[in-house]
Amino acid sequence: MGLFKPAWKNNNEGKVLKAVGKLTDQNILANLAKNGKWPSVRVAAIKNLTVSTVLVSIAQNAKSSDYTFDFEEGIVAVNNLTDQFDINEVAKNAKNKHVREAAVKKLTDQVMLAEIEKNANEDELVRSAAAKKLDDPSIAQKYYARNAINGKGLDFRIESVGKLTDQKLLAEVAKRAADHSSGYGVEQYDYIKIRETAANRLTDQTLLNEVAKDAGGYLDSKGNHRAYSYAQTAVNKLTDQSLLVDVAKNAIDINTRLVAIDRIADQAVFTDIALTFEQNVYVRQKAVKKLTDINTLITITNGGENNYVWQNTIEETRWDGLLDAYVPSGFHTEIIDLRETARERLAELQG
Repeated sequence: MGLFKPAWKNNNEGKVLKAVGKLTDQNILANLAKNGKWPSVRVAAIKNLTVSTVLVSIAQNAKSSDYTFDFEEGIVAVNNLTDQFDINEVAKNAKNKHVREAAVKKLTDQVMLAEIEKNANEDELVRSAAAKKLDDPSIAQKYYARNAINGKGLDFRIESVGKLTDQKLLAEVAKRAADHSSGYGVEQYDYIKIRETAANRLTDQTLLNEVAKDAGGYLDSKGNHRAYSYAQTAVNKLTDQSLLVDVAKNAIDINTRLVAIDRIADQAVFTDIALTFEQNVYVRQKAVKKLTDINTLITITNGGENNYVWQNTIEETRWDGLLDAYVPSGFHTEIIDLRETARERLAELQG
C-alpha cells in the first residue's frame, strides 16, 4: 500500500492534466480546482466540476483584477453553472467585474436582469451587459439615457446617446446631460457635445422646441454672449413655423431667438416682434432687418410703434431729468438703436 500515487498527485503538470481530464470524483475535482499547483490544472478541474456551490464559490472569489490569468478560473466556473439563481448570485456578488459580466451574459431571467441593470451602481460593464439582454426595450432605453446624462467618459456617453431611439429620453439628454469634464472653453465641455449629439437625433418638433427654448447662453473667451450649439442644432431642425415663432419670442437665450428669426418666413411675425414693446431690443432689431413692409418701417422710424408715440421725442427731449423716472434704464438708447435699424432697412429697400 502507498506504493502507487494517483496520477493527479504527480509532480508533472502534463500528467496531472491528463489525469484530471478523466476524473469524475467531485471532491477531488473541487480540491484541485481550489488548490491545484498549476493554473492549467485548476481550470481543467473546474471544467469537470458540476457541484454548483463550489462553482459559485470559485466564481465569486476570483481576484478583482483586469489581468485575464487572475479571473479566468472564475469565468470557467460561471460557464459551468446552469441554474439561473446561482448565476444571478455570481452576477451580483462576484469580486471581479469580468466574472460578473460573464454571469450576466448567461442570465435569461428578465426580472433578475432588470434588477442588475438598475442596481449595479457604478459597474457600467455589468449594467451594459444586462441592458443588452433585456427583452423590454424601454428598460434598456432608460439605461442608455442615464449613461448619457451622468455616465463617465465622453466616448461611453456618446455611444449611449447613439443607442437611444426614445424621443423623450433624447430630449432629456439634450436638456440635462451633466458636465463631468475639467477642460477650459465652454464648447470643449463633454456635456455640450453630448447634448448636441442628442439634439441631432431628435426629430419630434415639440421636443426640439422645448430644447431650444430651455437652453441658456454663455460668454465666450472674448466676453461675447453666445447660444449653446445644442440649442442652435434644435432650432435648425425645427420646420414648424409656429414653433419657430415660439422660440423667437420666448426662448431663454437671446441668441437662440435670433437664430430662430433667421428661419422664419412670415412677415407678419417680423412686424409683431418689431412692434412689441416688451421684446428684447436685439430681437426687435433682428426682426426689423427682415422686414419688407415699407409702412411698418416708417412707423418705427417715426417712433409711433405700439401706441408709444411719445417715443418720437426721446432723442431730443430732456424734460429736466423727469424722463428717467418714467422710462426704464437704457431704454433711450434702445429706442434710438431700433429706429436707426429701421432707417437703415428702409434705405436698403428703397435702393
